[in-house]
Amino acid sequence: MVATWRSLVIPVMGKPLLTASSARAQTRAIEAHGKVVGEGRLIEVVLIDPEVSLPGAEARAALDAGVPIVSPYYGCVSAVFEGDGFRAALVRGVLTSFQMLSRHHFPQKIFASIDHCASWTFGHARPLGMSVSSPAEIVDALRVVRAIAVEHGVFGSVDHPPPQHGHTGSP
Repeated sequence: MVATWRSLVIPVMGKPLLTASSARAQTRAIEAHGKVVGEGRLIEVVLIDPEVSLPGAEARAALDAGVPIVSPYYGCVSAVFEGDGFRAALVRGVLTSFQMLSRHHFPQKIFASIDHCASWTFGHARPLGMSVSSPAEIVDALRVVRAIAVEHGVFGSVDHPPPQHGHTGSP
């Protein structure tokens, strides 16, 4: 799933396994919005479901092939992987490492919450020409996209996480 709003492109990496054809479609959608926004002015915020499945080799290859197509359009890139605990911190750490290795010229950052991501994004949005008056506008847009993704089964509900494995009832 990919949503757009003003200069934002919001890919959603959800529970369904990403296929190579879906990855190529995502690249086409991002490129199309990048052409509208202009080179160096696109702002990407990836919403990652806490239960996301790792893509297979073909999907990863399709994502990698898309990088040189979409990267000229980026002004900044961020991702939100919500959650607490070791697993969430580990995933954010791995994503941050990948960003550091990518050596792209645009700012990149991983966040544990939509609110923190929106504040950081707001600091980049206005200099990149996006008409936005506050981080709250970005928060609202990201929450709407997340709600649509939850409604369509692409994203799990972060407000009502699934029960922990092994828990069978009341305490």
